[in-house]
Amino acid sequence: MVAASPADRHRLRLIALVSAILPGAAWTAACARRLLLLDRMVVRWR
Repeated sequence: MVAASPADRHRLRLIALVSAILPGAAWTAACARRLLLLDRMVVRWR
């Protein structure tokens, strides 16, 4: 393994963090959108 400089190590950690958070954020946004759509449908049915 090549010894990475502190800047490279920080960049790798940042990339790992973003790749860990993004799927969760996308999933949360999709769920929120679904809930909003359900809310509108319920309001329409009333």
